Amino acid sequence: MQLGKAVRRAVLWQALATLVIAAASGWFAGLHGVISAVLGGAICMLAGVASAWLAARSKMGSAGEALYGVLRAEGARVFLMLGLLLL
Repeated sequence: MQLGKAVRRAVLWQALATLVIAAASGWFAGLHGVISAVLGGAICMLAGVASAWLAARSKMGSAGEALYGVLRAEGARVFLMLGLLLL
């Protein structure tokens, strides 16, 4: 899977933000706070990458097709986030 430069940059910033928040969570809540922050950040990053991949794969011949592709990708993102949270 080839990610675009913008997606890679967004994932990098999300990873950095996750690490900062995990460190702060560790200060306030200990090891469980760190684990929770890292897992939450990982879920967000994974769902975002999956959504970007689905949107990029969509057929974008017309505005309707583009909208359908983006909405399908966003739906998959929400479904994946909820599934990973339940896991």
